[in-house]
Amino acid sequence: DIAEEWIRSNITKAETDSDRTTPIPVWVSIGDLDGPLGNYIANEIGLPALSQLGVDIVVDGLDEHTDKAATALRQAAEFVAKWPNSRVVLTSRSQEKISSHLVVPAPSLSKAHAARMMARVAGHEIGSLGTHLESAVERPFFALLVARHATAAEGATGIPELIDLVVE
Repeated sequence: DIAEEWIRSNITKAETDSDRTTPIPVWVSIGDLDGPLGNYIANEIGLPALSQLGVDIVVDGLDEHTDKAATALRQAAEFVAKWPNSRVVLTSRSQEKISSHLVVPAPSLSKAHAARMMARVAGHEIGSLGTHLESAVERPFFALLVARHATAAEGATGIPELIDLVVE
């Protein structure tokens, strides 16, 4: 859901970008990657667009093709090193194939606990975050992300902006 919201936000930015400087949003299922990620993207959008604009990529479904997950992660790192205007988010949903001893439950936080955690991590109280982020920080991962990017996150109005900060 988070990756979908991030890519939709990037699609909106790309559609409204009259200067044509916004990276091209691309969603790809890991099952569709029969070769290197770079080759797939170059074939989809072309090298001129890739070199001029870059891409914002979501590679979805690492949990569905665990045999390809490590390769996808390595290729994503190599891709952004080669194409610095690009960003890659990899998704995995299911915990079914993960050994139970590796899973650490992270239940939702109360608003007070989330505020206290963020203040400790950031080193100061975090101000108003807006409706979307206020509810998101009840999940421990997002509370940590907001706290880690506290100064910049104060300007974020939703999950896509927060994810942009983290990806950058």
